[in-house]
Amino acid sequence: MHFLHPAFLIGAAAVSVPIIIHLVFKMKARVVPFPSIRFLRQIERQVARRQKLQQWLILALRCLTLLLLALALAGPVYKPSGGAYGASSTAVVIVLDDSYSMALSDPEGPVFAKARAAALAVLRTLKPGDAACVLTSSRPPVMSRDVGSLEEEVRKLEPSAGAGTLRPLAGAAMKLLRETPAAQRELYIVSDFQERAADVADINWFARDFSAVLIPVRSTRRDNLSVEGLEPVSPFATTSVPWRVRATVANRGPDVAGKNLTFRVDDRPVGSQMVQVPPGGTSVVSADLRLEQAGWKTVSAELEDDALRPDNRRLLAVEVRAKLSVLVCRPEAAGPLSRSFYVEKALNPGGSAATGVEIVTCEPSGLAERELDDFAAIFLVEALPLDESVHAAIRSYVAAGGGLVIVPGVSLDPEEFQRAFGPEGDERGPLSPGKFAGVEGDERRPETYQAIREFDPHHPVFVRLRRGSTPIDLGTAAFYRWCRFEPYESARAIAKFRSGDPAILEKPYGAGRVLLVASALHPDVTNLPLKVGFLPLLHGIVGHLTAGPRSEGVLVGEEVRLRLPKSGAPAAAKLYRSPTDVTEARAAVRGGTAEFDFGPAAAPGTLTFEWLAPETLESRVVAVNVDPAEGVLRYVDPAKSFPPEMHTLRSLDDLPSVLTRIRHGRSLAIFFLIAALVAALAEALLANRFAFGGSGGGGGAPGVATLAGIEAAGSQRPAARSGS
Repeated sequence: MHFLHPAFLIGAAAVSVPIIIHLVFKMKARVVPFPSIRFLRQIERQVARRQKLQQWLILALRCLTLLLLALALAGPVYKPSGGAYGASSTAVVIVLDDSYSMALSDPEGPVFAKARAAALAVLRTLKPGDAACVLTSSRPPVMSRDVGSLEEEVRKLEPSAGAGTLRPLAGAAMKLLRETPAAQRELYIVSDFQERAADVADINWFARDFSAVLIPVRSTRRDNLSVEGLEPVSPFATTSVPWRVRATVANRGPDVAGKNLTFRVDDRPVGSQMVQVPPGGTSVVSADLRLEQAGWKTVSAELEDDALRPDNRRLLAVEVRAKLSVLVCRPEAAGPLSRSFYVEKALNPGGSAATGVEIVTCEPSGLAERELDDFAAIFLVEALPLDESVHAAIRSYVAAGGGLVIVPGVSLDPEEFQRAFGPEGDERGPLSPGKFAGVEGDERRPETYQAIREFDPHHPVFVRLRRGSTPIDLGTAAFYRWCRFEPYESARAIAKFRSGDPAILEKPYGAGRVLLVASALHPDVTNLPLKVGFLPLLHGIVGHLTAGPRSEGVLVGEEVRLRLPKSGAPAAAKLYRSPTDVTEARAAVRGGTAEFDFGPAAAPGTLTFEWLAPETLESRVVAVNVDPAEGVLRYVDPAKSFPPEMHTLRSLDDLPSVLTRIRHGRSLAIFFLIAALVAALAEALLANRFAFGGSGGGGGAPGVATLAGIEAAGSQRPAARSGS
C-alpha cells in the first residue's frame, strides 16, 4: 500500500489533540471533608478500574477517527503487481487490431477510428522518458521513447486487408514487454474481438509481469454482404466461346439483403445482376463472359458498397488462349472408328457445339515430328512412344508444365509400358503414376465387371460432374476389362473401382501433371463414353491439366511463392505488384522444384511473376483476395473470454480510472472513510452510555460516579456488620 497524496498524512498529527485535551483538562474530584473517612477507603477498586478503562476506550476511538480521516485524505492505494510503487518509467505496448473487419462503418464513423482514438488516449497519458509501441499486422515490435512522433504515426494508420488473429500480436507484445526494462509495464489490446480472431485462450496470462487492459471497439451493425467465392465453371478459357464463371454471395447479417453484383474483365463492366440473399445464407450467380483477346485477364465480381467494403470484391486471374490445342496420339484405326474417337468428340464435337478445343491427331510414329510445346495437353490413347528421343521429349514437356493423359489399352505390353513411363534413368522418377500390373476382367462374365465407387467430388476433374445442381453419378458406368496399376509413392488415386484398385491416378512431374485412366475409353471395354458424365469428365481433365498452378490464387497474408521445375529454372525471378513496385527473389531448390519466395501478400489485387526461360520471357498472374471469413461479424465478450484479472473498458470514459488503478493501485480511501465513520459512531454511542449510566452500575461522570460509589458503600457496610 502507498499514498497518492502523502502530504495529507500530516493530518495524522491531529491524533494528539484529544490526548492533550485528556491530559490537560482531566476532571479532578472536589475535596469534601467527611466525618467518617473510613467509607471512602471501602470503595471497591473494581469501580475505579472500570472508570479508567472507559476513559481510555473513548480516547482511543477519538484518536482512531482522526487517524483514519487523515489516511483517507492521503489517498491510500493497494497495488499487487505490474510494477514498483512510484514507478519512474512506464513501458506500454498497444496491440491495435487492423484486420479488415475494423473497417466496418456506422453513423458514428469507422470502427477503426474509435480504435485509433483509444490508442491515442493511452499514449497521451505517458510522461517524458516512458516507452511505447503500437503493434499492428504491419508494424514491427519496437519500443519508442518519442511518444509525440508515435502519436503522429498512429493518426495515419488505416485498417489493412488482412484477416489476422490476436494471438501472434499478443505474443509479440508480451515478449517485447518482458525485454523492456521499466518499473511499470502495461499491455493494451484494442480490437473488435471478433470471434474468429480471439484465439488467445491458451496464452498463459497468469505468468505475466505486466498489467493488461482490454478495450473493445465495435459497431452495433451486423449486416454485411460478402462475395466469398469466384470460380470458373468452364474448364478453360478461349476467345472462341463464352467463359462461364460463378460468384457466391453470402449474407452475414440477420435480415434479407440485396445488392447489385457487377462482373468486370480488366475493370471493364461486362454484366450485372441484382442479388437477394437470405439471412445467414448464400446465393450463387453465374455469368457467361466473352473474352475477346488472348492473354492474362483479371475477372472480378463486385457488390455495391455496404458497411464493410473490403469483402465486396473478388478477383480471378485467367489465361485466355486463342484456342486450346490438344494432341491425341492413338494407334492407326483398324475400323471405321479410331480408338480415340469418343475422346476426340467429347473434347470437340464439331459443328455448332464449339468448345474452344482444337484436336490434332497423330500415330505414335508421328510424335517425333510434333512440336510438343504447341499443345496444352497430350492424350496417349492406347499408344506408346516408339523411341527414346520421344520418351525424353514427352518427359521434358511435362516437366516444363505440360499435361499428359495416359489411356492404356488392354493390348499394351506391360514391359514396353514400363520402359516408356517407368522410373529407370530419370532423376525425377517415373512419368507414369503407377506400375502396370496386368489386365483384369472378362467381357463375357458380368460378375467380373467393375464400376467407379469412390471419387473426390471436389477435385477439379470431377467438380463439373453435375446437371444443374444434381451431381452426375459415375458409378453407373461398367468396365468390362481394365488395367490394374500399383500406384507409385508420389501418386494418388482420385477415383477407385469397386475392388479398391485405382480407376484414375494423378501424379505431379516437375511443374506438370500426369493423369492415368486405368481403362481404354472405347465401348468395347466400357460404356463410360456413352454416359452423360463422359463429356464433363474429359473437359474436367483437360481443364485441370491446362490450368496447373496458374489459376491458383492467394489470400492476403499468405505467402506468395512461384514454383518451377528445377531443370531449366532461372537463378532469379521477379514479382510485379505494380509497374514501379518490383521484387526479385533467388531460387531455393527443394527436391525437384525451384521455389521463389516473395513474402506475404499485403493487399488484394493481382501480382505478376516474370522469369527468363531458356528461350523466352515467361509470365504468370495470380489473384490476391481478402479472407471472406473476416467478414463474419460475430464477437466475443472479452470480460468473459479473458481472465478476470484483466481490466476491460466498457467505454473510453473509464480509461482514467483504470489507469489510476493499474499505475497506482486500487484506492482504499472509501474503506478508510467507512472505518472512520464507524469509529466516530462507536465513540458517540459509548460516550453517551458511560455518561448517563448503563447496566452493571459502571456508568456516569467521574465525579458523580465517585459519590455514587461512596453512598453505595456507606449504605451497605453497616448492614453487613449488624448482621454479624
